[in-house]
Order: sequence, then structure tokens, then C-alpha cells
Amino acid sequence: MLNFTRRALQFRRDHSALREGSLRILEASDNLLSFERSLGHQRLRCTFNLSEDSAPFSTCGKAVVRVGDIDGGSIGPYAAVIEEIE
Repeated sequence: MLNFTRRALQFRRDHSALREGSLRILEASDNLLSFERSLGHQRLRCTFNLSEDSAPFSTCGKAVVRVGDIDGGSIGPYAAVIEEIE
């Protein structure tokens, strides 16, 4: 857990869009939180499944962080993904 936290903090330091960029909420429900952060040419979509059930999900970029089960059509329980959008 400590290693994951360190990697997550380093990822945030390396991507200024996560610290200073604009925020656009794509979905905020009881089960799913999805938002886009952008700054200049850098765009990231962050998606978190906050439930114990899988949820529909489709990729829109290159996954740079993945936690849990994520496939082409769903995001697994308590899974998360951060995608870099070109």
C-alpha cells in the first residue's frame, strides 16, 4: 500500500493537469465518478468505480494508471483508471 501511495503521489507531481488543470465532471453517481483534468495539451480522464458491482465503461485514451479489473466494456468493483487523452 505504501508503494502504491508513493507511485500515485509521484504520478500527480509528474502531471500538472492533476494539480492545476481545469476540471470537468463527466459522471458523478453513487457508483461511478469520472472526470477530466486538462492543462495545455495535457488531458487526463480519471474514472473510479465506487461500488462492489461492475459498471459499464469504454476507454477513450491510453491507460497510464490501472487498479482492479478493467476490460473493454466494464470497470470492475472498486477499480480505477487514469487515461491520457490525445
